[in-house]
Amino acid sequence: MRPKDTVAPVGSAGHATQSASSVGESQEATPWVSSADYGLSDLRPVRATLEASPALPGARYDMHFGLEFGVLLSGRMRRHYRSWETRIVPGQAWFSGMWERHGWQVSAGSCERLVFVILPTALHRARSRNLPGLDWMLPFRVPPRERPQAHGRQRQEILAIARRVGADLPGPDGSPLPLIAALELLLVLLGDWRPPARRYPPADESYYGTVEQAVEYALNTRGMVTTREVAAGCGMSSRVFGTVFEGLMGVSFAKFVVRHCLSEAARQLLSTSDSVAEIAVRCGFRHSSHFSHCFMRHYGVSPTEYRQTGLR
Repeated sequence: MRPKDTVAPVGSAGHATQSASSVGESQEATPWVSSADYGLSDLRPVRATLEASPALPGARYDMHFGLEFGVLLSGRMRRHYRSWETRIVPGQAWFSGMWERHGWQVSAGSCERLVFVILPTALHRARSRNLPGLDWMLPFRVPPRERPQAHGRQRQEILAIARRVGADLPGPDGSPLPLIAALELLLVLLGDWRPPARRYPPADESYYGTVEQAVEYALNTRGMVTTREVAAGCGMSSRVFGTVFEGLMGVSFAKFVVRHCLSEAARQLLSTSDSVAEIAVRCGFRHSSHFSHCFMRHYGVSPTEYRQTGLR
């Protein structure tokens, strides 16, 4: 049974807007966030698109299982995270990790960008013989402010590659071109990037297969699964498994499962008329109050408000 990237599509994966000043993990009023499905699979591990938007007020937010990596081709953009925001100019890039809430706002001109959404396990398998120590996942695991960025001449190199890749799109489903293009861009960005070694030690590649099995099991199991349950299935202690999983994926297994269950709940809120309590139980939450608390924290609105906004 192959792993899926997330649950079934949530409507049109639309977005609602809120001013950039509202960004911040400590604030109670957070933006409405959409949960998107990009149809990723082992046969199509990357979705690459050219997108364009005019300058509009407010920021738009989403979060998804696929890793997001993009390059700005024209215009000006602001990228928003829970506790940090930054300005992006042509030739610069951004990263978003698994189910990491992130937003963007066009601040000047018509904004054209090349966007990749990548199946996390695809990066695990993309290890190069010539660069065996290169951890492709690391830029998506570190805090947003510490992720690699292009400056000076490197911006022009990134921009030239991105425009060449954009000219070759769209390609057929399953074509390796998007993944190769993403790796080419990542390689340039990682060339001069030096994350603090004491905080981000090299990942132990020998555990990639174990992590992939855990991800597949979690994504294909209805409701919550525990770290102890999966660790036992992998023949590991809970402590060792938890350390390995978080080290490779950038998020604890417990948080990974909760976000997956919340994503499924978000889908059901928009695709069914079932009550919030019924959806909460079906998605593995024992108490609807706990479900509502978790949902509010991740999506910025209550389950009822999410349903009302998404169905408008």
